[in-house]
Amino acid sequence: MSKRLRFQGVCAIVLLAACGDAPTRMREARDAGSTASDAHVPIGTDAASPRIEVGPLPPDPMLEATDRTRGASCPSSSRWVVAVRGRVVDEDGAPIEGALVQPCLLLGGTDRRVCLRPSASDAEGVLTAILPEESRCVDEVALRMLVPESARATGYCAVPEAGEDGVLVPDRALVLVGTSAPRARPPVGDEGAMREVSFEGVTLTTSPRVVGTDRYDTMGARVLSGALATATCLGDGTPMDLLVAFTPEVAVEDRAGLPASIEARGFSPGERVELFVLGGLATMLASGELVPEAEWHRFATATVSPDGTITTSSGEGVPHLGWLGIRRAP
Repeated sequence: MSKRLRFQGVCAIVLLAACGDAPTRMREARDAGSTASDAHVPIGTDAASPRIEVGPLPPDPMLEATDRTRGASCPSSSRWVVAVRGRVVDEDGAPIEGALVQPCLLLGGTDRRVCLRPSASDAEGVLTAILPEESRCVDEVALRMLVPESARATGYCAVPEAGEDGVLVPDRALVLVGTSAPRARPPVGDEGAMREVSFEGVTLTTSPRVVGTDRYDTMGARVLSGALATATCLGDGTPMDLLVAFTPEVAVEDRAGLPASIEARGFSPGERVELFVLGGLATMLASGELVPEAEWHRFATATVSPDGTITTSSGEGVPHLGWLGIRRAP
């Protein structure tokens, strides 16, 4: 696996499921608007979602005028991608205007990964990202998407292999989910002191220094139905039974990850479950392996306890605050 970057941070977490180079990549993340404001989106009902289709996309004049001729030096085993298109929606399927979508690429025939300058969605949620010619020969394509200065969790979508005339279009809409502000959040005080921040369904033990003092007052979280992982283009299409979203997105410095205790709604005592993390910017596992953007990676297994909780074992903590997925073990 190729080298990736790390975002510094560490915290401890309790989940209740009752309801290029490092400086460059981190600057790109901040420039793309990876913060959240206090305008948090209320939590609604999280019933199983039907598949949210992209639907017909209108012609794009700039794309129509773009030369799509394949570069002569691009290996035959790689894809020639001129543009990526899609539709950005919220969890109810409504279009989101002004979302920034950033193509993250594994360049063809190399181990070099780059995230390009983001493009914005229009009033109908339609996104067209035209790739620079030097970045069109690729082996992998993922999309990082967010709404600047909002409480919507940063999303990641793995774009499928299929494409027509150099244009890739995910077969499902790109989803950006709103999170909720905490029910209880201690004042900043000692920036390094660990404390509990309680959300509806999720309690984090963390500190302002971990998430960034300037972003401590904007923290959000939300627990959702796992159906969202297959109804929309969130991750790589791996089915989940339960999802947890966090804002802001924070990678974890401690290789052991974050201890987690999860109330196992929908699961029975004694059931074996798998815990996954969605690859984001600088998502690193205990082994030192870096998880590619938009890939669901299993980081732990657990057994639902008699009192209906899921607890991660030592050394198998949560490695990244972004998206977590939980599903029954096969």
